[in-house]
Amino acid sequence: MPRLNPTGIDWAEFTWNPIVGCDGGCSYCYARKMAARFHRGCEDCRTFTPHVHPERWDAPSKRIKPAQIFTESMGDLYHPHTRWEWRNKVYQVIKFNQQHTFLLLTKRPDNMWDVPEYPNMWNGVSVTSYLDTGTIGILKQRKKTNRFVSFEPLTGSVTTGWSKLDLTGIDWVIIGAQTNPTIMPDPKWVKAIVDQCIYLKIPVFLKNNLNWPIKIQEYPGG
Repeated sequence: MPRLNPTGIDWAEFTWNPIVGCDGGCSYCYARKMAARFHRGCEDCRTFTPHVHPERWDAPSKRIKPAQIFTESMGDLYHPHTRWEWRNKVYQVIKFNQQHTFLLLTKRPDNMWDVPEYPNMWNGVSVTSYLDTGTIGILKQRKKTNRFVSFEPLTGSVTTGWSKLDLTGIDWVIIGAQTNPTIMPDPKWVKAIVDQCIYLKIPVFLKNNLNWPIKIQEYPGG
């Protein structure tokens, strides 16, 4: 019986991937490499074509003890090729497993229509530089509560350029470096985000891979 997968990700305990695949083509994407490596028997995993693994639907309900679950770490729930029935099934599992906290990241918040406001469901956007900061505003429009931003991998400044960083209304922020290969962000980029979080009283989580001189790993609610 498929179970939740323990993860080395700093801010989560498990991953859950009933849907796998994305055609974003991001050069730093670890999920595509992992899918090809560990799921060689599945052609869709090998090509990273969005598809569903129905045998994984019940995995969260098999664990009674509360956990932080990174949902769709191997895909994007709001990918345009993700069928509505798959997305709705994810929502139903989240709804009926209130003991867990489910965290979902996307690069396509423009596809976040009619997203449920479950108290145990967190929706976030992945931002790597100022070129992506526009997705933060879209997230605010699509989701009223439990909104977060993951600046990982942080590959450029998010406070310069044509789009001004505005984290007002965001409930949690995560910052991390690129790995495999490791590329450390400019400390000034990190500090600019942290300073705004402090000013707005937003919990901020700095991943261990940043090697930041002060350990700051805050969660919503303390």
